[in-house]
Amino acid sequence: MHPGRPGRWLRGRLLIGAATVEWKGGTRAGAALSLPAGLRQVGMRSPSLREAMKVNGGARIVECESAEGAVLIAVLPNELGHVLGALSRAA
Repeated sequence: MHPGRPGRWLRGRLLIGAATVEWKGGTRAGAALSLPAGLRQVGMRSPSLREAMKVNGGARIVECESAEGAVLIAVLPNELGHVLGALSRAA
């Protein structure tokens, strides 16, 4: 969930490089958006019942803050370590 499109979950892929973290939108709605600058993790939780209807119920929600506002990233458990590591490097 991106501050540029509040209230909507946008499909996409989180591309993790050696020094960068980039989000690539999987739909036209998210094609013009990128990850906000200064993204840092502030929490992690399971999805609520309402969120689980939109994202995989087994996913974890990584709560992040940025200069643009809150960003929520739904991550499957087998990718969680990679995403948390990349976010800590990017901060």
